[in-house]
Amino acid sequence: MTVTSPTATPLPMQCCGDMGAAAATNVAGVAGGGAAADASTGAATGGGATTDLSTAIQQLQEAVTQLQNVVAQLQGVSGGGQSVVQANAGAGNIGGPVQQTAPPADATQTPPAAPAPAPAPAPTAPAADPAKFTGANITVKGVAANDEQKENIRLVLEKGKEMGVSDKVMTAAVETIIVESTAHNYEGGDRDSVGLFQQRDSWGSFDERHDPKTAAGKFYERAVNYSTEHPDVSTGNLSQKVQVSAFPDRYAEHEAEASAAVAAYKASVGA
Repeated sequence: MTVTSPTATPLPMQCCGDMGAAAATNVAGVAGGGAAADASTGAATGGGATTDLSTAIQQLQEAVTQLQNVVAQLQGVSGGGQSVVQANAGAGNIGGPVQQTAPPADATQTPPAAPAPAPAPAPTAPAADPAKFTGANITVKGVAANDEQKENIRLVLEKGKEMGVSDKVMTAAVETIIVESTAHNYEGGDRDSVGLFQQRDSWGSFDERHDPKTAAGKFYERAVNYSTEHPDVSTGNLSQKVQVSAFPDRYAEHEAEASAAVAAYKASVGA
């Protein structure tokens, strides 16, 4: 009696689709240690116990799903749609964290400005020397001024310096007191006129008009207003506009004396 050995029928391998033998082995390794590969080997050799193909198919499908998830995470990182934490987590599944690259330096960035140089020292003002005024050749109507006249002129010019008026306005003030009072501080005069400038009572109280610096301040206020509106006015005409004298040409006759007094005063105070 002849015994015929049964012919082993090969198992179908289409369970993995078109992936190929190498892809099937790699996917099976990701799925958990080569279980699918063992199943494929057992089916191919035909030896030993019969392997459950449905289990192998399920394991391959799980591995494919995990691989698809990894691919999706990597695509999210390259497209900017995932956070850095998610990108690193996805990269960790395939072998390590993603290296982050520092942003390039701004090539157009302006370098810091150099420190400003130290300012140049201010020029030293000339030293004050009162003797340059008291000893100067100051005249009043062509006669050398005495000490009282010099002091009255000095007080008038000192007030001008305090108020910051121009040389023209100070010259007009000295012209005025030379003409009106010969630089004497009179307690009276024509009608109700008082002081160096012979100001009428409409200018202020007796004490105000009799005080050299206060009276000078009243003159300067009116003179500055007019000279500002008429910058080309002469010193003589400026005096006349303030004093409104019946003899308007007298002030300009003493412009040279007044200018010399202003220059001597400025030299004495270092201006």
